[in-house]
Amino acid sequence: LELTFNFNGHTESVVIGNSTEIFEDIIGRIFEISGGGPLRIDGSGVGVPQIWSRTYNVSPSGIGTYGQYIPAIRLDTQGNSEVTPTRYYLTGLQQGNGFRTNVGFVNLTSSDLVLNVHAYDEDGRVLGSATITTRPLILLQEGIASTQLIPAADGAGVITLRIDGARTGELLAYGSVVDQVSNDPVYIAGVPEVLMRDAGKAQQIIPGVGHLTNGSWRSDVAIFNPDGDPVTFDLEFFDSAGNKLSEALNYNLEAKHTLHLHDIVKSGVLIPVLESDALGVLRITTRSSITMSHPIVVDRTYSDQGASGTFGQGIFATTAAEANVSVGSPAIIAGARSDAAYRTNVGFVNLGSETSSVRVTLLDKQSGQVSGTWERDFAPGESAIASNLIRALHQTADRGSLRIEVLSGSPIWAYGSVIDQLTSDPEYVPAVPLD
Repeated sequence: LELTFNFNGHTESVVIGNSTEIFEDIIGRIFEISGGGPLRIDGSGVGVPQIWSRTYNVSPSGIGTYGQYIPAIRLDTQGNSEVTPTRYYLTGLQQGNGFRTNVGFVNLTSSDLVLNVHAYDEDGRVLGSATITTRPLILLQEGIASTQLIPAADGAGVITLRIDGARTGELLAYGSVVDQVSNDPVYIAGVPEVLMRDAGKAQQIIPGVGHLTNGSWRSDVAIFNPDGDPVTFDLEFFDSAGNKLSEALNYNLEAKHTLHLHDIVKSGVLIPVLESDALGVLRITTRSSITMSHPIVVDRTYSDQGASGTFGQGIFATTAAEANVSVGSPAIIAGARSDAAYRTNVGFVNLGSETSSVRVTLLDKQSGQVSGTWERDFAPGESAIASNLIRALHQTADRGSLRIEVLSGSPIWAYGSVIDQLTSDPEYVPAVPLD
């Protein structure tokens, strides 16, 4: 497979076999230049490679890294599903209380796009608006409180952006929420409003939510109501065995309001408040019958290091209909590692009513051949995180890709958490279904 990398007018081609390639510091090493922007990758050959990126800072101590996962977007499948412009939302952004947010826009069309950006605070008040023009396949990135965007957002706390002017599939919009002390960023993808009108969004789940005293792990959750009417929903927290531990029923959220729950397991919103540590799944179920759009839910699970700041990963809500692994439809987590720099945990959630029999296969980094397999059954509602799974698959393998299959039973959601060995900073990497 021949890949051509295109970055700011520079191109370089590489040929890869049936292997896993990790290009560290790709802009500096492949192009031997510095700069920022979108990297376009064109493939010539059979099949579509599974690609993701980790963009990171070196920690203030000079040891280890803090970074964010950035998914590759397939341009060959970007179609305009609507004739008229849709709305995109970016929620869970923070400006103040120890965080700042950068916002990025990439125009995926061949013509200029004029975007109208509006910012809401937690109580649905409009903080300001801006009009920006985006050129084709050029990154436009600004601080959310810059003079080019919403100056009044400075110090406003949790913020949601509404973006008008692009049809579905024409725009990549994202936020990068950065800890002011550690400089650890978390990537938050923009969500088309039309996606939240789907009936399947009435029940969403977030995996890997919890509170662990050992390591100071916490989960912050932001829930935004994009609709013009109030929305009522239930929150339910389940342990790894699928047992409900606590809940908040009939929670009401006004139009364009955001509910931001710090350390959700201990926040006091879920009843009862758990006395012991817990890790599991948060389920959000829309109850109101008049809503046109279901809530948008994002999570930041992180380790709180006090004066040294926080480091964590962004986890987005998913649904049973969006399961990424099912019988006959395997998925890949590319670029899993177990070496001096990184290790990879793998998470699973059974999204259905039948026991799921799951197989994970490690594909050798050079040959793509099987290096080891791991199998386990998951009961309905059960979730699990397999720590440093590569070591269970092969004693000496340091990197490769993980193929995940459901041999029988219900569909699942599978994801990797690629963790810096020195800082313990994780990146949430969902499995990508194979074509």
